[in-house]
Amino acid sequence: MDILLTTMVGLEDVVLNELENDFGLRGEKLRNGRVVVKGDPEDVVRLSYSGRTFERVMVLLAVEEGVEKLDDVYRAVFSAPLGEYFCPDLTFACRSDRMGEHPFTSLDIERTAGQAVVDHFMNATGKRIKANLEDPDVIVRADLDGDVLYIALDATGYNAMHKRGYRVYDHPASLNTTLASALIRVGKWSEEKKLLDPFAGGGTIPIEAALYARKVPWFRYRSFLFERSGIIDAEVVRNVKEELLSEVRDTRIRATGVEKYGKHVAGARKNAESAGVEDTVTFKVGDASKIDVDADIIVTNPPYGQRIARPKVVSELYYKFAESAAERNIPKITTVTSRWKWMEDALQQAGYKIKKNFFVLYGKLHTRVIVAVLG
Repeated sequence: MDILLTTMVGLEDVVLNELENDFGLRGEKLRNGRVVVKGDPEDVVRLSYSGRTFERVMVLLAVEEGVEKLDDVYRAVFSAPLGEYFCPDLTFACRSDRMGEHPFTSLDIERTAGQAVVDHFMNATGKRIKANLEDPDVIVRADLDGDVLYIALDATGYNAMHKRGYRVYDHPASLNTTLASALIRVGKWSEEKKLLDPFAGGGTIPIEAALYARKVPWFRYRSFLFERSGIIDAEVVRNVKEELLSEVRDTRIRATGVEKYGKHVAGARKNAESAGVEDTVTFKVGDASKIDVDADIIVTNPPYGQRIARPKVVSELYYKFAESAAERNIPKITTVTSRWKWMEDALQQAGYKIKKNFFVLYGKLHTRVIVAVLG
């Protein structure tokens, strides 16, 4: 079985690292935020429940190259082995993400793919499968990247995996949980190291670190489409759930989030309580330009001066932050920002050496992840 994972463009290598080190699987990079890995139904469930740096888990049915017209989409979807995974007694919807220039829209692809699914089952079984665009049992994805069409069954569902389910307080510039987990992994944080996020916002980074250390599976907080669609046998799902619950640990970490505004600190604490990690993460009011917490590593998502804060204020803040971290003798900083030139310069002026700097497409923002070490 080919399993297709999607992530932010730029995080593919991080996903490959997670697959190998946490799941014992070897993946392969495809195009623009896609990774494919060989696995079995158990792996689909494990990846869905425990994956941290990717957005969707899908069963890949077919990859069609040279797709230029909607007729090409129709033929590819019609020929895909849909009946091997679900029957026409279920309802379905088609979803499509499209990258590149085409003489048609994503909605056109969805309509065309949907007709192909209906015709596939009429031809194979004589039954007409019903569409349900609002709450389908099965989602067939037909994602077009340039002239390459990926046809897959979406195991994740309407909400991508960054919608963990524990967040009850939304910071106005809340960090995507998938990216937060990627920063933790890129920075090579481990549970014995003291972690500090001086721009904590809603507390995402310390909370994700605690959940990773404790191996908490996501089914504690949310559901997944494969649980109702039947594309994975119910006994397989039960067995994997039991296995993952047996691996949950009561690990205590030392993770601190510092935030300028008290209302956000209160919100971060609510999120930690909702996630069940309030006993092992700490949030406090403080100033990132005057760090007063000891740490082995900073993992943080500072303001960019785009959604909140003015650019000039952000630029000055970066320099003060880096200087304060160096004065506190914090040996490593991992961060992400769309203002990477300011951050690089600030870190280097403070005595840090840049070890990694790579592009990540964060929504529509062109950002870079930076890892720097002191000395």
